[in-house]
Amino acid sequence: GVANPEPILLELAADAELELFYGDPFRCDASFIDTYVDHSGEPAVNLVVRSGVKAEEIRARLHGQISVQLLGPGSAVEAVIFDGPDASICSEIVARSEGMPFDCLDRIIGTIDRHDEANGRASVNTEATRFCTLSYRRFPEVKTWEPGTHVAIQGAWLGDHLKPYRVQLADALSTSS
Repeated sequence: GVANPEPILLELAADAELELFYGDPFRCDASFIDTYVDHSGEPAVNLVVRSGVKAEEIRARLHGQISVQLLGPGSAVEAVIFDGPDASICSEIVARSEGMPFDCLDRIIGTIDRHDEANGRASVNTEATRFCTLSYRRFPEVKTWEPGTHVAIQGAWLGDHLKPYRVQLADALSTSS
């Protein structure tokens, strides 16, 4: 027997409640981005999943005893997500043995169009979007790249906006493969 079955039973009851109220979950390969506390004070997670032909960011509340302490940004994971009426809920995240960091993100080539020193960002022209902005705070190296420089962006879509997670010179991308 189990010395203290109460935590296990509570976890099973909570999982059953999720299925009862939210229906069937979807299991997906994803790239872990980070955790945060949502507007209601609940722990939550940012994941990037492949949705059809593009990468999309999913923000979901963490449910139960999920440990993400050993996951770094971009870690290849498998997640179980319930789509709720108010928020998505993630009931499981486990590291995938196959997969590379950031493997669920879109890779887009663009050209630095201009720098906006006053707002601390650079604008990038891409074929996928008209513009993508790169913050100097998040990507300090971008500040030194001249307009016309080709860059490789790995990002996910939030609606029509590309949210960048990694940026490097496009030439460095082709020589490192």
